[in-house]
Amino acid sequence: MSYVKLDDRLPHHRKVRALHPKLALAALGLYTASIAFSQRDETDGRVRLADLHIMLPTTPPLPLAQLQKLVAELVRVGLWDAEADGWVIHDYLDWNLSAEERKVSRLANASRQKRHRDILRENAGSRGGSNASLTGPTPLRSSPLHSTPLRSSPLGPPEGLSALREAEAREDMDAFHRLVAETSARMGFRPDDAPR
Repeated sequence: MSYVKLDDRLPHHRKVRALHPKLALAALGLYTASIAFSQRDETDGRVRLADLHIMLPTTPPLPLAQLQKLVAELVRVGLWDAEADGWVIHDYLDWNLSAEERKVSRLANASRQKRHRDILRENAGSRGGSNASLTGPTPLRSSPLHSTPLRSSPLGPPEGLSALREAEAREDMDAFHRLVAETSARMGFRPDDAPR
């Protein structure tokens, strides 16, 4: 799933304000839908005539003449630019990644995630732990994802974690204790000043 970036000042943009009052709301809807459509279908902002009914699904479908009025209005104010085989959303690629850039980004993310999982598997294997759950989040408390409830121990990390998670929890706990000691020292507290 992807998301669309829309300027929160869009309804007040001079081009939107220039839309004909009787067409403004529908034209703005078509414009916004075209951005979402272009993002989802990776068209780089290009819109074809056949795409119009997909972008603005109404019941019953808008007549072609009505769609053509909306398109003409978007072109008139400069939100869309006319092309030989359709239209293109004005400055779409200035504010959104191209289809090629998104593909490269997805491949880079997949590669990074694979490297991270491989490192986790290596660490789990070298510590004798299980690598059964390396793709999800690391819960620190009992959750429906774990059949064995985790119990907190005042002397260390929660019991019932894999070797890798125990090591991570131990490191987090050690870092927390160091932070508390450093903060206490900066504030002038001594261990024997602690209330009992």
